[in-house]
Amino acid sequence: MISSFDFVSERVESVLQECSNLLRSIKTVSDIKRLMYNRNILNTDRISVSIGNSGLKNIMEYDIDDLPDTEKIDGVVIDRYQIDNIRVISPARIDNELYLKDVYITDSASINNAIANSGFAVC
Repeated sequence: MISSFDFVSERVESVLQECSNLLRSIKTVSDIKRLMYNRNILNTDRISVSIGNSGLKNIMEYDIDDLPDTEKIDGVVIDRYQIDNIRVISPARIDNELYLKDVYITDSASINNAIANSGFAVC
């Protein structure tokens, strides 16, 4: 039998996996342009990227439209990534390393409702 903790844990794990896949997919400026329209990204003006040897800079410091679409992205930090009520704060990829450490449930009542609707008892 699956516990309510397992149910929540699976949802968090799913969000972390999607966030990881997204971070790994960002390889070029073209990917950053696509990222700006991702509905799971909160505060798109607070995305930071590393292009070449520039170090991390806020996306607003670049005229992204003037950069070649094939320009390589060495690192990216997203301010907030959220699916439903599970939010990842400052997920990042620097070179090939992923950083996913701060995960929050923004509205525990909705999680409790989801658990209750799935047939689990909320304790």
